[in-house]
Amino acid sequence: KRSVKNWSREGLALGDQMMASYGPAMEVYGRYATVLQPDGSSASLERYLTLARRSVREATALRLDEIPIETFDSLTRFAVFWMRLYGRTVVPKGEARFLAQVDNLRMEEVRHGLLAESGAGFRLLLDPPTNVSPDSAEFDVARALAGAFTAGGTDAAANVLAKWDRPVDDDHLWAVIGDLVAQLPASDGTAKALTALQRNASVVQNLAKGAAVARAEASPERRPTLFDMIEGA
Repeated sequence: KRSVKNWSREGLALGDQMMASYGPAMEVYGRYATVLQPDGSSASLERYLTLARRSVREATALRLDEIPIETFDSLTRFAVFWMRLYGRTVVPKGEARFLAQVDNLRMEEVRHGLLAESGAGFRLLLDPPTNVSPDSAEFDVARALAGAFTAGGTDAAANVLAKWDRPVDDDHLWAVIGDLVAQLPASDGTAKALTALQRNASVVQNLAKGAAVARAEASPERRPTLFDMIEGA
C-alpha cells in the first residue's frame, strides 16, 4: 500500500497502478517452491494477483460523494471501479475475471445483464436492467432510473425508485448517480438522463413515496386496519 501512495504522487494512472502491483505479488510468490493457504492447500498465483489488486483499491481509498467504496454492495463496487479503470472500453476476459475476484464475485454473477461479451472481451453495460427489486444493486437501480427517466420522465423514474423499497433519498444510490454523471461524457445518453434526474430529485423522491404507499395499500398482504374495519361495517 505504501507503493500505491508513491505511485499516486507520481501521477501513475489507476490502471497502470493495478498492473504495477503484479510485480511485488509475483516476486513474493516466486520465492517459494510451494505457497500454502491456512487450510494446507496450495495457493495459486492468481489468488495473490487478486490480493494485489484489492490492495491497490483499498490504498486509493476511493469515495463516492465522501462515502467509502467498501460500504457499497459488491456488484456496485465492481461496476464503479470498472468505470474508473476502463470506462466503456472492451476489457480482455482475463482482466475482467481478475476485477470480479477483487469483490469475491464469479463471472457468472456479472456477465449476464451487467457486461456485454464479445470475442475481444467484455464491456460494461449501462442499459437498464429488466427489473428492479428490493435486492437490486445500487448500480442497477441507477441504470434503471436512467432508462425510466428517458422513457417516461419523472413518473416512470419514481415508479422504479418505489419498487426498490429503500429510502428514496438513499445516500449510496444518489452517490452512484453522481459518480456516473462525473465519469461519463456530458453527451452520453445515460449521463443526460441522470443529470436531469439530479435536477428533479425532490420531485422524483416525492412521487416515489406516493407510489410506494399506493403499492402497499393495494397489496393483498396488507393487514386490515381499524379504519378499514369501521369503514366496512
